[in-house]
Amino acid sequence: MNQQLEQLMKHFSVPIFPWGKKPPTLEELISQTKHAETLGFYSVNTPLINTLHARSGGGFARFGNHYVLDALSVLPILVTHTNRIRVAVDGVPLFQLPPFGWAKYFSSLDVLSNGRTIMGACLGFGEEAFQTVGLHQRHRGRIADEQLNAITRLWTEDLVTHQGEFFEFREVTVDPKPIQTPHIPIWLAGREPSIPRAARYAEVIDPPWPTLYEVKEVYLPKLRSESKKWDRIPPKLGGWFYSKITDDAMSDIDITNWFEGLMNQEFDVSPADISFAGSPAQCATKIRQYLDAGVEHFVLDFQRHGLETVDAAQEQMTRFVEQVVPLL
Repeated sequence: MNQQLEQLMKHFSVPIFPWGKKPPTLEELISQTKHAETLGFYSVNTPLINTLHARSGGGFARFGNHYVLDALSVLPILVTHTNRIRVAVDGVPLFQLPPFGWAKYFSSLDVLSNGRTIMGACLGFGEEAFQTVGLHQRHRGRIADEQLNAITRLWTEDLVTHQGEFFEFREVTVDPKPIQTPHIPIWLAGREPSIPRAARYAEVIDPPWPTLYEVKEVYLPKLRSESKKWDRIPPKLGGWFYSKITDDAMSDIDITNWFEGLMNQEFDVSPADISFAGSPAQCATKIRQYLDAGVEHFVLDFQRHGLETVDAAQEQMTRFVEQVVPLL
């Protein structure tokens, strides 16, 4: 891979799904991760959802199973089979563990990966999930703020004492500390309401399929203004996008039919507006529009969130690198 293509690939990551209509084996997940490393992707991002409910995502209702491997167990194995590619949980529902649990897990993983770890984080959803740990969904924003404050302190300080609304501990030290400084990068999944939180704590904010209008008129201006409050460089704007590369161009109707049910929560835009699908030229044109608008990172779902097989995803990953990236 020449230097120009190598630089372009730093913009792109791929999800490694621990679930699927055809449940993946550990060997398949390792193979897909190694393939992503060989192709030059920036990171592999493994989602953390421990129970598959139909309402958790449009594709889950069509799986016909509830099989899902725990991303926290999978990631250390992927680390041992790679050397360069970064690894991420995308993202941890912050309410599920106390701050020390998250800080210790990711610090250890950063040491084991020699500084290749990304902490993807989200607020989480589902009242029943919050109740399993004695919390309530209505508090999830305040829980996340308290978590991120405590976690980053545990990564950078010793003998940390914290007394908050939801968590408290006294003179706790995480050792070993992360290799990366000042600490492990945090990628925050969330839409517009998460911008103030991202401006304070995150390196990247990673909303699902933002529109070009939202990129230019909502996310980037608000990231700049909120970051000034903390005297920080604004986080990079990323995005999670569905992708499908075909030999010939796809019409808007074809694209909508292909991604049917995966973006049901969107009412004002169609899948054709917020996905990268069609011929290599068609995909490259849309990606270039987002790059020019200011999006700096893309998590590209080539697998329809698990409806397609790992083999199909690997074929799409190869086509993307060989046929789309050179057109950028």
